[in-house]
Amino acid sequence: MFRLLSLTGLFSLAIAFAQAQTFPYQFSYTNEPYEELTNATVLDNNLVWDDQATVPVGFTFLFDNLPQTEMFVLGYSGAILPVGQYENGDTLDAIFGYAVLPGFLPFSNTKVQYKTDGTAPNRIFKLEMSKVGFDGIQGQVSFQIWLYETSNAIQVRLGNQFVPNPTNAYFNGISPLIGYMLNYHYFDDDQAVFPQAQFVTGTPQVPQDSVITGDIYYEALFDGPQYGMSGIPLNNSVFTYTPGTVSTIQPGLTLMQLFPNPAVDYVQLTGLDRSEAAQVQLLDAQGRLLRQLELAAGEDQLQLPADLAPGAYTLRYTAQSQLAVARFVKG
Repeated sequence: MFRLLSLTGLFSLAIAFAQAQTFPYQFSYTNEPYEELTNATVLDNNLVWDDQATVPVGFTFLFDNLPQTEMFVLGYSGAILPVGQYENGDTLDAIFGYAVLPGFLPFSNTKVQYKTDGTAPNRIFKLEMSKVGFDGIQGQVSFQIWLYETSNAIQVRLGNQFVPNPTNAYFNGISPLIGYMLNYHYFDDDQAVFPQAQFVTGTPQVPQDSVITGDIYYEALFDGPQYGMSGIPLNNSVFTYTPGTVSTIQPGLTLMQLFPNPAVDYVQLTGLDRSEAAQVQLLDAQGRLLRQLELAAGEDQLQLPADLAPGAYTLRYTAQSQLAVARFVKG
């Protein structure tokens, strides 16, 4: 159930929504003792990398400006992503806890479990993949992904890692892929690109942050440590990504306004430089991707799908030099 807002109220909402969180996130590194989850819900004591599952976060978490109440566990990538995106297949946002080469099976008893700790507004969603092994090679790793309520911070926590032959375990043959990506486009392995991403680089002793703001092709992940660390990260490593604000992180975030609002058949996009082609994603109130649309250069009117039900929606606009997010109501 939703409440209609005035046009002024919706513009204010769009401003607050855009300023709450944006790319890139602030990166930090610490080393803290790793503790296995207790009293958690176990998904599968023998979950293999190729298995998938949906888990409740327990609160509303903003990832890439979009509200999420459930996350999709993608076993083979050691990743989680918004529910619905994996099935859609065109564009993905994902958080990588410990990405390795696809197709690995458990070398030992792999436990995948989750829980939500604390009380509002300071709850923490915790997902753990424990003692995950590899297919055909010796080794196992444990790691957790934490999502923080209110701050919307993302944290990857590493436990014990035993990987004697990283060449056969990791994308770049050196280290796992840890971080997140936004608007990943998959056509095939040669054309898949990462328009926006942050991955942990540097050395295991002094991890650094790599911010990707242009299209990076999938095969680049195999080309060495530029999108990974120079070695296996240290046990008990904790990598944290905290959302920034428009004023301190990305002054160029564009304020997009939509009218009419509520809308019936179409929305007009204003406040943008429409001299370049753009991609527009239509998402529902839970942040699930419904449609992916294209706007040619010069066009500023977006026709809404005829079967779009009344309700609250979000438009995410991405062009070569602009990023904008705004909400509207379909009447």
